[in-house]
Order: sequence, then C-alpha cells, then structure tokens
Amino acid sequence: MNHVLNENFFRKKPVIGVIHLMPLPGSPRYSGNFEDVFERAFNDAKNYVEGGVDAVIVENFGDKPFTIRVREAETLAAISVISYAIKKEFRIPLGINVLRNSGVEALGIAHVVKADFIRVNSLCQVLTAPEGIIKPIARELALKKKVLNENTVKVFADVNVKHATPLGKADLEY
Repeated sequence: MNHVLNENFFRKKPVIGVIHLMPLPGSPRYSGNFEDVFERAFNDAKNYVEGGVDAVIVENFGDKPFTIRVREAETLAAISVISYAIKKEFRIPLGINVLRNSGVEALGIAHVVKADFIRVNSLCQVLTAPEGIIKPIARELALKKKVLNENTVKVFADVNVKHATPLGKADLEY
C-alpha cells in the first residue's frame, strides 16, 4: 500500500493544520453541548482544507487542565467521532493527538478511523510538566501496534517538547 505520508509528503515543508477541539465530554470545562464541539471542529477542518493545508491533526486542546493519560471513555469516543467525520468528508491526511501523553489511546483511535499519524508528546523521554512526571510510552506503543497489526499509522514524536522539561538524556533509537 502506498501510504499518503510517503517521502513525497516530506519533500516540501508540509503544513499541518491543528484542530484544537473545544472542551470534550469528560473534561472539567465541557459545556454539555457536543454538537457545538463537533460543528466547530468540522468547520475548522473545512477551513484548513480550503486554505490548502497538507494535513490536519485533531487535538483535545480544550481539555485543560490535562491529565497525563486520558482514560475517560466519553472523551476518547468524542475524539473518535469527530476524527472519523473529518477523515470521511475531507480525504486529507489526518493525525490524532490525545493530550497530554495518551499515544496508545491515540493509536487506538487512529487505527479505527483510519487516520494516518499520531503525535506523541513523550515517546522516549521522561519529562516534568504541570501535570506531573510524564513517562515515555515507546514500549507500550510498540506493543499496541503489534497487537493491532498496525503498520500504516505513523508516529510523530516530540523531542524536548516546549511544555515540559526533560529529566536526563533520551534514547532516540525507537
């Protein structure tokens, strides 16, 4: 299968539009109106596509204050529903980022909705952040990829991410 994020995608500097979701179900600031959240995200995606971006990424940015790992089923379901609708409508490379470091959960969503990539804030570094100590998830993510037999979802990982401080050196050989 010729993946949409092949070497041609990276020959230029791709522009990835970030769809910052409003607070979601399970978040302390959720309004109770999922339709508003959905419509805003869908319209953001439409505007990005019409503006000519190369890809979009869906991110639960409105869910501040973040938890290190999102476990609320309703939050993950909301991200899934929104992401599926965007992927189905716009046929553009799609990424998923579940903040703060829910890469395994993002992979599960990406696998189901046929997204093209995920973003992970801490793949191979131990970090301190406002949420606490964030542990790397490289092994857990690799195991989940194996269980799902997932070979198409790419992993975009931060190194020295701006919102945290590394604790020691990172092994980038993952």
